[in-house]
Amino acid sequence: MADKKYLTVAIQKNGRLNSDSLQFLGECGLTINFDFKLYDRKKSSKVELVCVRDDDIPRLVAEQICDVGIVGKNVFLERKIALEANVATPVKNFEIIRNLGFGACRLSFAVPNNIVFEKLTDLNGKKIATSYPYLLKKFLLENNINAQIVYLSGSVEIAPKLKLADIICDLVATGNTLLQHDLREVYCILNSEAILFTASELSSQKQLILSSLVGGPVDG
Repeated sequence: MADKKYLTVAIQKNGRLNSDSLQFLGECGLTINFDFKLYDRKKSSKVELVCVRDDDIPRLVAEQICDVGIVGKNVFLERKIALEANVATPVKNFEIIRNLGFGACRLSFAVPNNIVFEKLTDLNGKKIATSYPYLLKKFLLENNINAQIVYLSGSVEIAPKLKLADIICDLVATGNTLLQHDLREVYCILNSEAILFTASELSSQKQLILSSLVGGPVDG
């Protein structure tokens, strides 16, 4: 469980959100050591920083091991659905505190350049590779589309070349990776950016620390 006296903030340990998350916290007033590895405690501000894999952050917050987390909205929603589907007591208290304005991307369908795509029903009967099976399944059900989901933990763009799938559903930022693999984006199902979120009723002490952190300067 999180320390009762400290607000524990979980951020991505490496990757595109790590430095932006640290910069955001620095702009909130924390004195940031950009060289710290996995854990840093700020005694004067009563804040603990924990660096972990982004996919683990929602679970750590859900289990109240950490109080708040910073992840992409895509990860937040994917893991929220997964947790609610797989735990005995569904996670009901996930709450987005703030959109943070960095890490913008989108979860989109992309097809090989030689494939015709004109409307969503063209997805029927297709194999779709993705690292976001829960978000994809939700979208397909909501749109009455019958397609097969092929889960890959990464390198989704290679799936059509390997004949693992006809289409992919993956994160797109600049689109350069799609171009490199002869793919084109055809339909966005989710616009994403970094968010600050919680999953628990914070104590009045921790709520005060959080309000001070995101609402004004804090001495680090």
